[in-house]
Amino acid sequence: MNVPNTKEYYKAAIASLFPNQITLKENKRCVSPVDRNRMKEISDKFKSAKSKQDILKVLFDNCKSVWSLDKVSTSSLSIVYTNHCGNIINEKMHSRRCREENVEKYFAGLKLIGRTSAFIKGKYHVYVNYVYEIERIEDNTAFISDLETEFPVEISELDAYFKLPYARTCHSLQGLSVKEEITIFEFNHPHASLDWLYTAITRTTDLSKVSIFRGSLPGEPNLDTRVIQIRKRIYQHKQADKLAGRRFDEASYITVNWVLSTLGATQYCGCEQSLDITNYSVDRLNNALPHTKQNCRIICLPCNLADKKDYEINF
Repeated sequence: MNVPNTKEYYKAAIASLFPNQITLKENKRCVSPVDRNRMKEISDKFKSAKSKQDILKVLFDNCKSVWSLDKVSTSSLSIVYTNHCGNIINEKMHSRRCREENVEKYFAGLKLIGRTSAFIKGKYHVYVNYVYEIERIEDNTAFISDLETEFPVEISELDAYFKLPYARTCHSLQGLSVKEEITIFEFNHPHASLDWLYTAITRTTDLSKVSIFRGSLPGEPNLDTRVIQIRKRIYQHKQADKLAGRRFDEASYITVNWVLSTLGATQYCGCEQSLDITNYSVDRLNNALPHTKQNCRIICLPCNLADKKDYEINF
């Protein structure tokens, strides 16, 4: 979105739709007064943070760190940004639980999350993100409960209607309180904003039960902070190019490796300022063309802002 401040833009859009709003100033999910005060302090530090690194320091100072998925309990809730990450966690955690408890994939007492809004056999309504539980299994049929009714589902169809309960996206948990242990994943995702991180940590009723996952998942790289930042900038460039109608192909577009290698080779801007991950900007030689490798160079932020050639959100 080609606006200077997307957060303020969204706020203005919501205010135009809902002019009469009530804003809750105190988080009362935490049970103890001590945790409520700590949450207030965390909130104040989030608001005064000047960068995402400042926010992460607040999280690391107030939450436990977990470096291995084996250290995450199968009875805890993992909060993720992407469904892709959630699928990896669900698969790994459930495999471990089935192995430890010596059970099949589906068993009585297993909680499930509604995957999609659908009517099973045209009669039983499954809702997205609702919590269900397997009451019992008879032959090839699982009997599912939503606390009010019980309905049958063929075991072969469970994957189509439900997903495993170990990982949930933060978006699906908005408005909910979580009493179980919480582990927050993907805190370094390019789109995991201050609001996302704040929503994730404020789901808890007990701050001592919140952990931050700082390791890497099986099959997933542990992304360096520099790579995360560069990917976000490239994404913003692509959105701006698409919005302006500047057509491009992926093969010629700037990449993370291009930025890192150019930074390493250039080292100094034309104004003699040193270039690094905290002081660089991708400058287009021809503003009528997109951000391709042939049309771009690396210069320092002050030079680019002075030329008023590009706008970048630095978060």
